[in-house]
Amino acid sequence: MPKKISALLILTINLLISDVCVGSNGDTSRYYRQCLSTCKTSSRERDIDLAEPGFFTSRTLLSSQDDCKYTCMWDTVNYFTSRGLQVPQFHGKWPFIRMFGLQEPASVLFSVLNFFVSWKMYGEFRKEVQFDTPMYLVWSYFSLVGLHGWLWSSIFHAQDNAFTEAMDYSCAFGIVLTLLCCLLFRLTYKRRKVLFTIICGYVSMLYTHLSHLWSGRINYGYNMKLNILLGLVTSIMTLK
Repeated sequence: MPKKISALLILTINLLISDVCVGSNGDTSRYYRQCLSTCKTSSRERDIDLAEPGFFTSRTLLSSQDDCKYTCMWDTVNYFTSRGLQVPQFHGKWPFIRMFGLQEPASVLFSVLNFFVSWKMYGEFRKEVQFDTPMYLVWSYFSLVGLHGWLWSSIFHAQDNAFTEAMDYSCAFGIVLTLLCCLLFRLTYKRRKVLFTIICGYVSMLYTHLSHLWSGRINYGYNMKLNILLGLVTSIMTLK
């Protein structure tokens, strides 16, 4: 087990020191930035006027800057496609059509459903598993981390801004990393020295990556690769 933990740390360090490439080809393009600058200047002193008014529109927290990002995103998509280029990504995501004031309505729905299913399963877990079971607190902690993650996923897909983005990515990483640590706990819960090492590694990785996510300059490729790496390590370990 210590060899596996060492290998995981080595792979993670290699990712942490890899070259940084921030942003996507859509939001880093000159056309998008010029459009955004012009739109923000013209709308700074006026209230937002959404193109699709409805019951939910007045109850969202959309600002004029958010509307500028949405408008310029689709202007940039049209600019790219009219020149035979592929549809670009923006901040690590593909463009979506906004409905009822929700920026990604389908993603909001699926996140809410995942939250509901996770809540129901956590309730079943508490009914079926005794409190004094060795892993009870560990899996309860993971369940709460998951619920928190799906909550912020719903909020982020409904309203995409710097704060909700950082919260969503932070929670998603927390779920992936916590699942791996729970598996390591399950395999080594009788060895206290190893458990202490796992906890220290968990806290260190969480702090390091969250510091990056809250730096204001998210490297979307790095974030995706790190989450995939941890997910693969977890999957491989479950095969043993």
